Amino acid sequence: MIGALEKVYSLEEYKHKKFNLKSFSASNFSRKDILDLSYQILYKFSINYLSVSSIWLFENKFYDWVFRYIAGVKMPTNLNMIRGKVLEEYLLKKSKNYDDLTKLKEDAIKDFETEIKEASREELGDIKLVCTEEEIEEAKNFILNTLHINFEFFKEREFYNHSTSIMYQGNFSIPIYGVIDSFVKISGKNGETSGIVELKTTERIPKEPSESHIRQLGLYMVACKDDLRHKDDSNLGYIYYVGSSKYMKKGSVRMRVFVFKREEIENYIVSYFENTVYKMAKFLLHFDKKEDLIDIAIPQYTSFMFDKNYRDLYGKVFNFSIDKPIPSASYEMFV
Repeated sequence: MIGALEKVYSLEEYKHKKFNLKSFSASNFSRKDILDLSYQILYKFSINYLSVSSIWLFENKFYDWVFRYIAGVKMPTNLNMIRGKVLEEYLLKKSKNYDDLTKLKEDAIKDFETEIKEASREELGDIKLVCTEEEIEEAKNFILNTLHINFEFFKEREFYNHSTSIMYQGNFSIPIYGVIDSFVKISGKNGETSGIVELKTTERIPKEPSESHIRQLGLYMVACKDDLRHKDDSNLGYIYYVGSSKYMKKGSVRMRVFVFKREEIENYIVSYFENTVYKMAKFLLHFDKKEDLIDIAIPQYTSFMFDKNYRDLYGKVFNFSIDKPIPSASYEMFV
């Protein structure tokens, strides 16, 4: 553990004397110090930037966060991510290039099959994509139906600056990176407006956007505010939920769009990410090295959080036995 000092040093004293970070206790730092030193603190654990997904894992699936970002094990792409990537490509980027919907569908499925093949290759130390033929067929049908329903809507609109990388750096030194799906221009009674677009694919169109999706869009909007390339295009943000499923009833909503104004969500976004970076950095200050954190983050092997396909690799990373059978009942009673 990090040894405590008799004196609480200010950030300027820390920079001037160039003390080793390990000589400090978390209690020696003010909130401002921790935010200013967030890059140095996280870099000690080989983390030199954050993303919306890494922050979400830290807050919602701690074991997975340790597994991915502290132990450094690459996680596999899942089927839904591949499905979403293909739909983003053919709805936002390529729909204007096609007059023939049939041809667009054929090309989309070819790309989907290529992505599946690539994701299924086992890399050294990583987990390959595991899915059944039935699941792959369901994903193909989802893509085909979603393209069929939404093709005309997306073809009629002007999307531009696809897959734009963006960086946000609030009142902390660690940067947060992200990739904006696209921007859109919309003509209306009051003239032309533009905004950021996040496309989400789902089997059940939500009545309200999820908090994590709002934070993701909001982060991009706030980051663009200080970016001269996109400042004028980021006053509005759109979350497009699109999908098609065997669970959807005939006539049910196949798409829903939620619109946000930057001025209305900016304070919430700035506060949320600052608080989360502070919590992550202060937590990591309690550890000298990543092995110390892994040692205390050993989950139960039977934890419901484990995907059955990952259990063997989890066992190796967290150093617990994977050959102990789960005890079975001695006998059954029927009442």
